[in-house]
Amino acid sequence: MVNFLKIIIKIFKNIFMLILGTAEGIIICLKSLFSGCTRLKKAEIEKVFLAGNGPSLAKMDLFKVKENGFEILCVNYFPSNDERFWVLKPKYLCLMDPSFFSGTASVNAKQNIKLFETLGKVDWELTIVTSKGRRLPVSNSYIKYEWITPFSFINEHITKFRYFMYHNNLANCGNQNVAIAALYFLISKGIKKIYISGVDITDYKQYSVNIDNDVIKEEKHYYGNGNKINFVEKGLLQRGEFFKMFEWYAATFKEFNLASKYAEKNNIKVINTSMESYVDAFNREEF
Repeated sequence: MVNFLKIIIKIFKNIFMLILGTAEGIIICLKSLFSGCTRLKKAEIEKVFLAGNGPSLAKMDLFKVKENGFEILCVNYFPSNDERFWVLKPKYLCLMDPSFFSGTASVNAKQNIKLFETLGKVDWELTIVTSKGRRLPVSNSYIKYEWITPFSFINEHITKFRYFMYHNNLANCGNQNVAIAALYFLISKGIKKIYISGVDITDYKQYSVNIDNDVIKEEKHYYGNGNKINFVEKGLLQRGEFFKMFEWYAATFKEFNLASKYAEKNNIKVINTSMESYVDAFNREEF
């Protein structure tokens, strides 16, 4: 009798979660529609190399990548921090952090200004991938935009409806990391082969906790070291909240997993070329 009741409770719980998840999805769909999101147009290209900004990208011969017929999607400050930008002429630049669109008001104002100046000199068609409605303060007719919905739906228990939302750009599979948003974009565009590098998620090694229990991060990218960030001083964490960083990592790896399933659903091959990467959602091959 007890086991029977447990089964009934579990069934009702699953039904309730299904209803709750579907309702959440419908609300997100309505938000995306009201914000003007539309389905992404299928691409005419078949191969894209996603260049993240993790340490493994320093080992990647991007000229070889280009010679093998891949278009390149780069992220964040690649245009202003890597001289290869001018030779490689990437097709896409993915920017998801709101600080890029705060201009000189951003904490990264100097880096932003350098990026904007670089993009102002681009003399080939470069598409910026970002959330719906965002634009950079850059005047250049070569700069185009493609917008993904700013709303995420990561309920893994809702499958068919979730893929319907992804396919129609009514919800994305998360953007805890810019590479996840870039993957969502490329998969939705129907790119059949996606190779990635610099998507390592090894930056947990950059954290430390000082004697005052402040959480410190020393930023490191493939193009060199960045600033030291004190999360407590900046109000990003309270003392005793270091656990929240691990919640962020858990959410990040979950979103990579959802991106992997979305690619598999669409018969799209995603290959991780970094042997040091902690992202375990994709098969690996050396390029």
